Amino acid sequence: MSLKPETPFRLTLTLPLPPAGVNHAYMNVVRTAVGGKKYSARKLTPAAEFWKENAALYAFTQMKLAKLTPIERKKFSVDMRIWFRDKRSQVDGDGIQKLPLDCLKKVVYSDDKFALPRVLDYDFDEKEPRIEMTISCPPTQLMELAS
Repeated sequence: MSLKPETPFRLTLTLPLPPAGVNHAYMNVVRTAVGGKKYSARKLTPAAEFWKENAALYAFTQMKLAKLTPIERKKFSVDMRIWFRDKRSQVDGDGIQKLPLDCLKKVVYSDDKFALPRVLDYDFDEKEPRIEMTISCPPTQLMELAS
């Protein structure tokens, strides 16, 4: 019995730039536990929650159109190109990654702990700030990206 070779997974998504980086996408809220004890928790801001839901829906649609199934428990690369609104942006390449990686969990891949994220480039686009993500499994090598 021969095993059929696995089909490589490759999906490119272009999403609007998230409303904030990780430092500003969450807010502190006070919650009450059973027994009345209060504690502080972090929750997505309404704008970040809205962005996350819409990005996940768009990714789900693209997965269906491409007839892809989610990556299950394997390493995969996420190569990103980011276009910020302007040079004064308070968001950096590291902080902007969390929300897009989180929103694709359970849609494009089982868990983002297997992700190998890389910001390949950034630029500025006042009219259409965005993030382009190419998800590949098996992970792409830098030599593959140059060709």
